[in-house]
Order: sequence, then C-alpha cells, then structure tokens
Amino acid sequence: MTVLNIEDIIFQESNRFFKTYHTVFDEENKEVGKEIFELDHEESSGTQKLLKTLATMLDTLQEGKILLMDAFDATSHPILTQHLIQLFHDKNINTKNAQLIFIAYDTNLLKPRIFRRDQIWFSQKNKL
Repeated sequence: MTVLNIEDIIFQESNRFFKTYHTVFDEENKEVGKEIFELDHEESSGTQKLLKTLATMLDTLQEGKILLMDAFDATSHPILTQHLIQLFHDKNINTKNAQLIFIAYDTNLLKPRIFRRDQIWFSQKNKL
C-alpha cells in the first residue's frame, strides 16, 4: 500500500520536470522505501501550474515584488484562485505590499468581498 504524507514530499526541479519522492509503506505500515511521483505526468494541469508558480508567489509576497500572471484562473479551482488572491490582500501575510496583477476570465472573481472597484480593470483586444 502506498501512503503519501505531505511531510515526506521532497521537491526537486530536474530537466524542467518536477518530481516528488514519497514514502512507501507495506501492509504492516512499515517503511519499505521511496517512490518517485512525476508531477508533470501524473497530476492535473491545475496542480502542475500551482506547484510551478507557488514558489514565485511566495517569493513575491516575502520580497514585496509585483507578480504578473496571464490566465491566472485557467486551470485552477475557483476556490483555490480566490484563496491565492486573498494571500495578497491579507496584511498579516503580505507585510511588504506585494502586488498580484493578472488576467482572469472568471467573472465570479468580480465580487466586492474579493476586490474593490478600483482594483478591477477591463480591457479589450483591438484588431490590428
């Protein structure tokens, strides 16, 4: 039986692919080794996108930077998208006034509890 404990996950970037190693246990719950779990092949596109951008988001928050993202909500669960946005609104987490600027297509994000009116900009592509 394979059991995945979040404490056992080790992230490493190798040749553009993320791999995790997690502990494998036998029927008596004894550790029998480690198993590679390739996120780029075995996880959804939303999970892949989250894991690949999470470090950048955390760095942005810690350093007070500006993060620009295209199609921020394209492959993420709507609740997860809202939670990530709230990280930038939370003064206890975003102590250095980092900014998240993104393009989104989910109109459910246009709620007063998520954004103030002055934080929302609409744009339209012109034909050249």
